[in-house]
Order: sequence, then structure tokens, then C-alpha cells
Amino acid sequence: MSASGSWKEYAGLGGIFGTGLGLFGLHTVHALSADESLRALFLGLLIPAGFAVGILAGGAQLRRLDVDGAQFPRVAAWCVGGAVVLSLGAELTILSQQARGVTVSDQMVVVVTAASAGGLVGLIVGVYDTRQRAARAEANQLSQHLTVLNRVLRHDIRTSANVIQGHAE
Repeated sequence: MSASGSWKEYAGLGGIFGTGLGLFGLHTVHALSADESLRALFLGLLIPAGFAVGILAGGAQLRRLDVDGAQFPRVAAWCVGGAVVLSLGAELTILSQQARGVTVSDQMVVVVTAASAGGLVGLIVGVYDTRQRAARAEANQLSQHLTVLNRVLRHDIRTSANVIQGHAE
């Protein structure tokens, strides 16, 4: 592993783990500060916190998923981007509801839950994206090798055919 690959790997993992831990922390703070029923606690904490734990678990499994360490920042960008996009979508939904006169009782829970789901989806998309890019790069390299092999083979066959033709004459 090169020195530049290692800092990229750590930066990417830092982004992924920071997102997961931050979201999990927000879910935990909400659970500790709210007096809610068991059902509300389950739906409002365990499921969304599960998304945050999924981000952490996915970050921990990146090496096993055949993702190059230099691509970890790309995966982290997808993860953070997914969290930001879905949280902004939740904010817009809340604003839309407020414009209609509907009051959302705990807006922060809605936004953080959307961010957790978006972060997990972004992580999955990031892993898929980097694997597809690696597969395309490998396919392009194999195609280039086949092109070179084809040229060499055609040259060798033409050379042999010219030798045979020269002896025949």
C-alpha cells in the first residue's frame, strides 16, 4: 500500500465512521431525553439507530468487500451525500407540511432518521459504484491487452505467410 493510499483510506473511513457515530449519537441523545412509549421508542430509535449501526458495520467491512483503500473517500462521499440529500428532503417535507398547517411534533427525529437511512443507502451505492468502476477499468485493461495480442498475432502470421510465399516462389 502506498503512502497516498493509506491517508485516503483513513480519510474515507473517518468520514464513514464519523457519519455513523454522529447519527447514532443523535439517536441515543433523543432516546435518553424523550419520555415515549415502548412502540415510539422502538420505531423512533432502534430502527433509525440500526441504520446508523449499518453505516458503522459497512465501514468496518469495506476491506472485505474488495474495495480498494484509495477509493474509500469516494464511498465516504456517497455516504455523507446520501445523508445530506435525504435530510434536506426531510426538511423540505417538514416545511411543506407546515405550509399546509400540519405540525410535525419532533422535527429533529424525522431529519436524523432520514439522514441515517440516506447515509446507509449512500454507503451501499458508494460500494457498488467503486466496484463497478474497478470492473470497468479491469475490462478496459483486458481489452487493451487483447488488442496488443491481436496485433502481435497478425504480425507473426503475416511474417510466416511471407516466408512461406517466398520459399514457394
